[in-house]
Amino acid sequence: LSCDETTRMVEKNVSLLYNTLFDVPRKDTYYLNLLLMKPLGEDSGLVKFEDGSIRSAPLKTLVGMFLNGEGISLDPNFDSSILLAIPTLFQPLDLLQKLIMCFCSTMPIQYDSNENVLLNEKNIEKNRRRLVTLVKKWIFFYPDQVMSKRFSILMNQFLKTVELYGMKEEEESMFPFFDNVPEPLLPKDLTKFTFIDLSPVEVARQITLLDSSLFAGLNIDEFINCAWMSKSPNVAPSIKAITKQFNHISNWVMAHILNTSLIETRAQTISNFIDIAAECVKLKNYNGMMQVIGSLSKTEVYRLSRSWALVPKEKLAILEELKNLLQSNCKGLREKFEKAEPPCLPYLGTYLTDLVMIGEMKDKIDGKINYKKLQLQEKSLEQLFKRSDDGTLRFALKEVHEIKKFIKDSSKIFETDKKALEKSYELEPRELKQGVGITLVKPKSSPKLMQGKGFAKRKSGTRKQNKNETAEREVKLKR
Repeated sequence: LSCDETTRMVEKNVSLLYNTLFDVPRKDTYYLNLLLMKPLGEDSGLVKFEDGSIRSAPLKTLVGMFLNGEGISLDPNFDSSILLAIPTLFQPLDLLQKLIMCFCSTMPIQYDSNENVLLNEKNIEKNRRRLVTLVKKWIFFYPDQVMSKRFSILMNQFLKTVELYGMKEEEESMFPFFDNVPEPLLPKDLTKFTFIDLSPVEVARQITLLDSSLFAGLNIDEFINCAWMSKSPNVAPSIKAITKQFNHISNWVMAHILNTSLIETRAQTISNFIDIAAECVKLKNYNGMMQVIGSLSKTEVYRLSRSWALVPKEKLAILEELKNLLQSNCKGLREKFEKAEPPCLPYLGTYLTDLVMIGEMKDKIDGKINYKKLQLQEKSLEQLFKRSDDGTLRFALKEVHEIKKFIKDSSKIFETDKKALEKSYELEPRELKQGVGITLVKPKSSPKLMQGKGFAKRKSGTRKQNKNETAEREVKLKR
């Protein structure tokens, strides 16, 4: 076929796909194509700061700059800022449909300086690639929508159209696969094992898989207007699920330490958990690291001085390095996460705190959208939603069902903090320091039954003498 005949055939097939996919007339996409192709005019209503950055703009202008890519020239993170704001404007899948409508409609609209339409194959190709880029970014920001039926229909037709246009490279880059997945480090008997039998490396891997499955479900709208603070279980469900699992892992760590009777084994358990936290950092799962470090810092565990004394010094040095990351509002942890290549998982708490502060800013300035708020919101959430090129949080790890089940088991977790503290005192009774170098171990008997000098029942003496002696005893105890 000649070039013209091939082009007409492609246009015809795309037109059939378009009419099948969208039950709307082509004129409805004309407006979107105008925004996609038309340069930004003086009547756009765009307001800038003195340094040239965007302050505010009408919605129509922002959408146009998003489609044609002009926003990136003013702000490198413009696309991300708009994508993060999508839930406040319209449904994410509606945006995806509009992007694909633009791509499938193939309306070759371009403008010269006199506002005349020009048919330029080079520009048409450029705009198609721009739309493919925006679709990829959409997948990056809304991975939770990928499993929906509507997404499957849209993407199926979109990929067919991409193929018809001869953009094979773009099609293949949508969903890459993993190579070189490490083999799991398994105990000798997977049917019967204890915590000590497990490799700290493999435990960290399985915790990472558990965490990533929840982080992958995060939706942008869960972070808008502090939605996670709602008491309704149906609002911000992923954030609440992450919080629930965070507490479970922390309590699971504490339970395995306190339920270990032998002090030597207990010290080994603490050492292994330090290794697990360090391995989580290597895996770039900073949420997993915080789950373990937070548990080791709890009073019920931290007070076990005799057990900690048996932990090797090199392990304690590693723990100290990890704790240093949490100083100054987790400054070190933030920097480490920002430099990490995806896939990686953040400690959610730091970013939720930032978003609370940003949420207090005004939504509009003089009736126009406050773009500065969107920019700050994007800056905070950009790192939070760091994902691989395919828009997922998939780690190159193999799932070990038995170990994941072992981690999720809550049978040994204490029902209350009070019971956990009681168990801690049972393992290592409270020590009271009196004077210099003198340690008194708390007796098992009740204080009411304590006998001895100064506490025995007196048979004689006046009430005044008894009061004076009681006062003297109190002074001595204070000393």
